[in-house]
Amino acid sequence: MRVVLPALLRHLGRELDITAPDLVSLRALYARGRTLCDHQQQACECLGFQWMTEHQRRALVTVLRGPLLSMTGLAGLPQRTRRYC
Repeated sequence: MRVVLPALLRHLGRELDITAPDLVSLRALYARGRTLCDHQQQACECLGFQWMTEHQRRALVTVLRGPLLSMTGLAGLPQRTRRYC
């Protein structure tokens, strides 16, 4: 999606108690490359998320690798990935 939906902008404007623009593109929002990373970092902190340790990352890859390697095609990929979300 290249344009942020107006309904989403209105919702965010109400939630944040600010005037939201009518139309905005993702490119315009994140013209400065670091902004996306900054927003992701702020969202993670706000939600209490923590970065995975190397041990956790390896365990996750191990769990996901088995079912994915047994697939013969990509047709079932969305259904399989939803199981882990």
